[in-house]
Amino acid sequence: MSAALERSEPHRLLPAERTLSRAGWYARALPVAVVLGASAGIAAVHVSPLVMWAVLAGVLGWTLTRRRRVIAMLRDHDDAVHLVAVGEIERARSTFAELVARARTMPALHALFSLGLAGTELDAGESSIALERLEAVRNSGWIGPRGMLGGQRPVLHARLALAYAHRGDVDTALAELERAHALLPVARRGSLLLADVVVLLRAGRPRDARARVVEDLSRARQLLAASKVGCVRVLAAWAERLEERPDYRAPAATPDLSALLEDEPTRAALRRLARSWPPLQDFLGAHGLSTSD
Repeated sequence: MSAALERSEPHRLLPAERTLSRAGWYARALPVAVVLGASAGIAAVHVSPLVMWAVLAGVLGWTLTRRRRVIAMLRDHDDAVHLVAVGEIERARSTFAELVARARTMPALHALFSLGLAGTELDAGESSIALERLEAVRNSGWIGPRGMLGGQRPVLHARLALAYAHRGDVDTALAELERAHALLPVARRGSLLLADVVVLLRAGRPRDARARVVEDLSRARQLLAASKVGCVRVLAAWAERLEERPDYRAPAATPDLSALLEDEPTRAALRRLARSWPPLQDFLGAHGLSTSD
């Protein structure tokens, strides 16, 4: 295991940060609802029918307030997703972290925001905490075949694949990647291209990585941020050299990469990607991109 993987990360997932499971939420919410309903009914019979109306008014007020909170949080979530798309990873991470804290009593939203936060942790090169968070989200059951978050399943599996790959568990990473592909139509497959290339290269399969880029790059241009497309193209060039020479790490500079490596968002994304990947560090260093910047 590399020194980058062995070093401890500054943050570990606390119990309070884990998404409450669907079963756990029902176990808490149903008894409370039954008790409140029964209490209101008893009070209406033995005290005054107005009690029931007061309870209903309170529930309505609480529902409207909660709805406004949900709308505001989803708006902030969309802003964080946009920040990720333009390469503002730290700002996005801060926003997702705040949303996770605000949504603690709303486990479905907590799962969605935790998925976003884990994505920024992966982008920042912190695979351990990202993997722990992603596993907690998966185990919660909120992102599954049923429910309003079912459409996030490919994202969850793709991010799990990246996290496992960065931790060196390439077999599990490939299995997660296969699950992600099974949930997407061909037209959307380009959204997984960066995960595909990273996992396949981590698994020692540069030929397959290059083939996937040839097949899906045009789709990816429509679905991925420009910096991530830039990463894919650089990784494809590296895969080509690895295919020619399996021991290849640090050759002379390749002119066709110069323009890509002049793009600052792509450079920043590559630095983060290479933090726990020494062979990629060597390749980038040979082309003038120091990952210690």
